[in-house]
Amino acid sequence: MTVLAMSYGELSRYDTLLRVERGELRVEDAAGLLGLKRRQIFRLLDRL
Repeated sequence: MTVLAMSYGELSRYDTLLRVERGELRVEDAAGLLGLKRRQIFRLLDRL
């Protein structure tokens, strides 16, 4: 089993991206929450 250490900020960003993937949150809303542009959200989702 692999264990990853994440800061609270990283965990919050990960949770926000998962909510976008599940359809619970719009990309625009996630961008506002994370202080990023829509394009950056899509890039992060591709990496996820």
